[in-house]
Order: sequence, then structure tokens, then C-alpha cells
Amino acid sequence: GLPVVHFPSPSIWAWRQNRAAAIAQSCDLMLCLFPMEPAIYAQYGLKAAFVGHPLADQIPLVPDRYEARHGLGLPDAPCLALLPGSRLSEIRRLLPDFIAAAHLLQHGRPMLQIVIPAADGNARMAMIASDVVLLASGTATLEAALCKRPMAVAYKVNPASLFVAQSLGMLKTHRFSLPNILAGRDLVPELLQGDC
Repeated sequence: GLPVVHFPSPSIWAWRQNRAAAIAQSCDLMLCLFPMEPAIYAQYGLKAAFVGHPLADQIPLVPDRYEARHGLGLPDAPCLALLPGSRLSEIRRLLPDFIAAAHLLQHGRPMLQIVIPAADGNARMAMIASDVVLLASGTATLEAALCKRPMAVAYKVNPASLFVAQSLGMLKTHRFSLPNILAGRDLVPELLQGDC
């Protein structure tokens, strides 16, 4: 009998959109991070409002690369940040490819420094300090865009899971990085599965 407000919205825009029907039965208002979400909930009779993503308020409009490099103790040289994900399964699937890509790039650019914010978890500072970011799909792609860094986005999932999701029509988007999804067009390169 109590009014229920849900925040943040699950990623129904990406997969299993029909979950919105069950959510609508137990929720009176959904507060959405992304502008395309309220229209999806409206199809299921749930009132929803776009409130924006809190990251937009946390990152300065002009991030200070010098301060970030100084904070990480990096010299003023070309820098690549590698962010292979936050889940152990993501890291296991992506880190070997990310390191291989970094080695290829270093071969032609011996001064290239590589930053992997694994031990201290300071991913945002690593992004700001870098010239380009190679990262796993997820909220970090929105963060990299807000940090105004060029990026390439990669993702690998269990092949059987991907096959099932595609076969059953559970995936609702052809893009998987938030900058591309929000823009409705390809702004950053996306590398999925074997393309990694």
C-alpha cells in the first residue's frame, strides 16, 4: 500500500524489455538515468521520468589532464588507459586482448605508457590522464565520454549466452556502448566477441 519510487532503472532498453511489465506491477514511479527509458516504461503503463545520470554532475566540463597525470606520477608522454571491466569474468575475457593491443601499439610508439587502474581503482583519474582509452562496455564508457577521451569499447560474453540472447530476441539494441546508444549513432568503435 505504500507508493514505490524505483531508482535507478534496470537496463531494460538493452535486453529483456518485457521485465518492465513485472516492474510496473510493483512500482509507481521509475526514475531513469537515460532519456530513452521513460518511453519504454510508458508502453507498460508505468510512469517514468528521466532524471539524468549522477556522473554528469561529478566530472568537470574540462577535466585537468596535467593534474591527473601528476596525481598518478606519469610523465608527459602519450598514454593509453586500459579498463578491462569491473567483474572478474570481464577481466579474464578482455585483459589478454587489451594487453596484446597495448603491446602492438607500443611496438610502433615506444614512448607510449600504459595505465591499468587495477590496484588503486582510480579509473576516472586514469581516463583523464590518458590520451585514449580502451575499455569494457558499461558505465565506464559514459564516464570516458564525460572525461572527453577518445575510446574504443570492447566486450566478450560467453558465446552460448550470446547465441541464446540473440536467438530469443532478448537483445534490444544493436549498439552496446553508452555513448553510441545515447547518440543513436556510432561515435566510438565497438568490438564484440572475436573482433576484440
